[in-house]
Amino acid sequence: MAIIGQAQFDLFPQDLRFDPDYYIGEGAKDREGFKKTGKPFDHWFARIIHPGEFTRTYEAAGHLFLRAQNVRPGQIKVESPVFVSDAIYNALPEAVAQEDDLLLVRTGANLADAARVPKAHSGALVSSHTLRLVPKPRTPIFALSAFFASDIGRRVLLSLKTGGTHGQLNGFSLRTLYLPDLSHIEDKCRKLFSEIDRLDSISVEQYPKAEAELLERIGWKELGEKPCELYYTEDFKTLTERERIDAEHYQPKYDRLAKRLEKFGAIPLEELLAMPPGKGTQPDEYVEEGEVIVVKSKNVFGRGIELASCERTSLRAWADEFARLKENDVVINSTGRGTLGRAGVIHCNGQKIVASVDLLILRAKPELVDPDYLSLFLNSSVGIAQSEQYQTGSSGQLHLYPAHIQQFLIYVPKNSNGRVDLGWQRKLADKVRIAARAKVEARAKLEEAKRLVESSIAGDGRKAKV
Repeated sequence: MAIIGQAQFDLFPQDLRFDPDYYIGEGAKDREGFKKTGKPFDHWFARIIHPGEFTRTYEAAGHLFLRAQNVRPGQIKVESPVFVSDAIYNALPEAVAQEDDLLLVRTGANLADAARVPKAHSGALVSSHTLRLVPKPRTPIFALSAFFASDIGRRVLLSLKTGGTHGQLNGFSLRTLYLPDLSHIEDKCRKLFSEIDRLDSISVEQYPKAEAELLERIGWKELGEKPCELYYTEDFKTLTERERIDAEHYQPKYDRLAKRLEKFGAIPLEELLAMPPGKGTQPDEYVEEGEVIVVKSKNVFGRGIELASCERTSLRAWADEFARLKENDVVINSTGRGTLGRAGVIHCNGQKIVASVDLLILRAKPELVDPDYLSLFLNSSVGIAQSEQYQTGSSGQLHLYPAHIQQFLIYVPKNSNGRVDLGWQRKLADKVRIAARAKVEARAKLEEAKRLVESSIAGDGRKAKV
């Protein structure tokens, strides 16, 4: 469907933009509105810094590196940190983030995601796929962070996008913006973000503790110290039995892992499930206010599932009974690169939820395995190693099939009486649940800050109560 609009000629010399999308749509309308009520971008920000690039070589320890994927709307999320060396860090002083900088993703899948740098990440090196917006001393940075995370703020940013398939944001376009004066809600936003930072800290600390205890008990560090063989052989009988001829599947490191797990009494996943793995559905449409939540592979990050970020569909998808998710179901990504094998536990809270076609559904036997523990195990280095062993497909698209997943060995320790030690599982699972609750609460605080901003812009922000 064609959309025809008209722009005043006198706008062109100022903005130097000749692409129609810049002048059409809600974002363009919002942007023009702020020219009447807001203040120029340069009133709030002293500098826009485009960090330099370097050859991506990561270290086991060193200086934290914030990739574009770590910058989410309103929050910096670092669940799988990577580090760079002193040499790289010292060579890029302009790429070092400072507390209260605003990081803005300028290109890629997370285009226009923006978040304030909290004290915990001050001093981190920043990706060249982001821009560092350095605020002036009296800038209401907490309120502006909430603004850029809000629907209206994102619309405004995306209205500045240049380029085709791979859109970009640049400093020149940003400087043409007028931003709302949100100084009167800065204190309220500061309190909300202070609570968000506290909750994020809990979430970030608890999950690694649980994973570290699991890996220590299995002896993962010792396994990781073994050198990888440059060549190896496998007998024809094994190739025939497994019906696989891909060399990667037979790497000796996987054999060592299986023997270690068997020594500790690990159980095939198949024996821990109440039913064979189920497969999700493909909704015929997505509806903003739909009655059914759809959990997709992109929603399964490995440390909980944020239902608020999931898309919705109509009740037609609910007709697929096999795709319906129940309380404490575990879903696992069955396709993808980098996300393959990631798992998460579903907590329905009375909502209708289905899994998408790129997920498999695992319904655990509660008398044998805690669902949060199972998810923790699958997301751990041990679980991901098995995902890598059993994955199939080309480099373009990788897959995990139900028959392969059921062969995963799951560490389920037993007591001296021979019964499954659910108490130990639950001790680790409790840490996972604490982290997940903190994450959900932080998300709720962010939504509150966004509503406060939107209410203020609508004209009644001074009456809003936090």
